[in-house]
Amino acid sequence: MDSGELNDILLIILNKIFMDKQENIQTDWDWLDNESAPDFIEELRECAGEIVMENPGIDKEEWIDTLLRQFPCEVVDAYGTDEQEVYQALSHLWETELADPVPVPIPNNRATTQTRDRK
Repeated sequence: MDSGELNDILLIILNKIFMDKQENIQTDWDWLDNESAPDFIEELRECAGEIVMENPGIDKEEWIDTLLRQFPCEVVDAYGTDEQEVYQALSHLWETELADPVPVPIPNNRATTQTRDRK
């Protein structure tokens, strides 16, 4: 899937969620008066980590696509509905928290000491 197709999917999902949320705007924001407001970004981080754990070797584009399909409400709650801002925020999340170095095996059964970044 190329980035154009991914952007189209993102836009469709975000627009649908946005329209659904507009219908229930009052109930969605009742928590604003509550001191224990949900941490939407933390919830999204947990979802994002689940995808990485369940899909070893997943790349950033596939991860974003999977996250948008499986957790669209969490994405909108955390980052809003602006397509470019959401993509940038998810890319930043991937690069700063999820793209941990992956061990690279070294020939001759020596210990693994080199790493490469997950793409």
